[in-house]
Amino acid sequence: MLAPLDIRFSQDSICKRFKERRYTLSVNETLREIACNKLSSDVLLPIDVVSKSGQVYSLDNRRLYIFRVLQLIGKVNIIDVRYVTYNPYIHQRKFTTDNNGLSVRVRGDITYRHNLRTK
Repeated sequence: MLAPLDIRFSQDSICKRFKERRYTLSVNETLREIACNKLSSDVLLPIDVVSKSGQVYSLDNRRLYIFRVLQLIGKVNIIDVRYVTYNPYIHQRKFTTDNNGLSVRVRGDITYRHNLRTK
């Protein structure tokens, strides 16, 4: 279990849509549904994370984005994570972050505040 804000993004941007447990909406629609208590955060699977250079990075960046926003608005404190052994041959393609994983951009949609820094 970790706080979402303690997990870094491995990518610099995320797609605005995803499918989770036969549930398909945009990332921001899912966020709004959970924030308004119309949908349980249990619809989201646990996040796979890796330890790299002393930091914890997500391999599931869309889910992490949602959980980080939910933490900032007081809806979530900690989340289930699953540690995966970092393998550069498998995971390196996921590491496109250009800011050490502190933030991510939602491609084709609004990016809500999801970190503690002010922009």
